[in-house]
Amino acid sequence: MKILTRAAALLFLAGAATGAAAQTDAQDAAAEAADEGGIQGYVSLGAGLMPDYEGASKYIVVPYADGQANLGKYFLRFDGGALQLNLIDSDTWHAGPLIGYRMGRGDVYSGAVARMAHIRYSMTEGGFVEWEHLAEDPRSGERITLAVAEGNINRDTGLDITLRGTIHRPLDFINPGFILSLSADTAFGDGKYMDTYFGVNGPDALTSGFPQFRGEAGIRKAGVSISVDQFLSEKWSVGLRLNYERLFGGAADSPVTAIAGSPDQMFGGVVVGYVL
Repeated sequence: MKILTRAAALLFLAGAATGAAAQTDAQDAAAEAADEGGIQGYVSLGAGLMPDYEGASKYIVVPYADGQANLGKYFLRFDGGALQLNLIDSDTWHAGPLIGYRMGRGDVYSGAVARMAHIRYSMTEGGFVEWEHLAEDPRSGERITLAVAEGNINRDTGLDITLRGTIHRPLDFINPGFILSLSADTAFGDGKYMDTYFGVNGPDALTSGFPQFRGEAGIRKAGVSISVDQFLSEKWSVGLRLNYERLFGGAADSPVTAIAGSPDQMFGGVVVGYVL
């Protein structure tokens, strides 16, 4: 059970690392097919490297997954580390609830951080709202997504607000079926979130040797992502996911980052995609 829980956590966190960079032609093809009736969708599976914890400088191998199931204009999407359910019957606007997973922090590579009190995983709940524009060729489009999630199941880990913009285009002049997606995002953490993942209280200072530190609410990161997919057929594709994030404010100043880790956070992975 511990292995299964760890694997599930890594799948969610790997998805969070790349976010909307995984929005490619597969998703648009699924949405277009769903208009013809029935449930359609896509799934991408693979593996990659990501930081051992938020703020770490060591990397671990993780599984990766993203996907979506459409019924008309309604959809259930696994994106950005959360399941999002769209309840709006619109081509342009999407909105609905979400549920996600925040991985805890325990036996990490940094001995000092590992000696701090371990952080249990938490489930998140919240919602999202999204504006999307698709061209006549649905492989070309833009979207802006605002997601709000609060960790309050199993452990109260605070509020996270993420704003993300994405643009995707086919680059047939490079090769037919070659899709490029670019995104940029920024995230805010409230005081509870920042203190949970970046704070160092008295007992933690004694066991780790770090100075005490209290996390305060603020913008904690900004990032850019790139996704490339090459369709090998109407159903199958292979792809690459790359993401870079820079931690700011208390997230960067915390001893778990500034002393034991790094404010520069990266993710890289390879995937195989399939349109249902």
